[in-house]
Amino acid sequence: MKLGVICDGISRNLAHSVDVMDEFDLEYAELQFVGEQEVGDHSKEEIKDIDNLLRDRGKPVSCLSRHIFAGMTAQNKPGDALHIKHMDALKRVVEMAHIVGSPFVRIMTQKKSKFYGDLMVQKSGMLLMVLGILWHL
Repeated sequence: MKLGVICDGISRNLAHSVDVMDEFDLEYAELQFVGEQEVGDHSKEEIKDIDNLLRDRGKPVSCLSRHIFAGMTAQNKPGDALHIKHMDALKRVVEMAHIVGSPFVRIMTQKKSKFYGDLMVQKSGMLLMVLGILWHL
C-alpha cells in the first residue's frame, strides 16, 4: 500500500510538508492550499515551482482539491456571474492538474445534503470528479 497526505493538513508551506512526508514515508501529495492560495489561484510561475518541488522530491500528486460552488444557492443558475466565477476556478484547477500530473480533481461544495452521487467525466486522459447539485440537474 502506498500512502499520501493532504499537504496543507501538515503545513501550507509545501517544502515543510514534503519534509514531513519524507520523515513518515508518505509518497503521494494531495494539494488544496499551497501558501495562502487555493489550487487554481496560483500563477503559472508558482505552479511551475510547485511542480518542480514535488517532482524533485519524488512526490507525485494524487489529487487537487478545491472548494467550488460554495456560497451558491438555489437562486443561482448556470451562466450567472457566481456560477461563471466558480466554473472559471474549476477550469484553472484542471489546467493545473495537467501540469502537475494529477489524475484527479476533487471539488467540494458547502453542503453535502445538496449532492447526489458522483459523476466521473473523462477528458484528455484525465478523470475529473464532479458532484452533481440537485437544483441544476
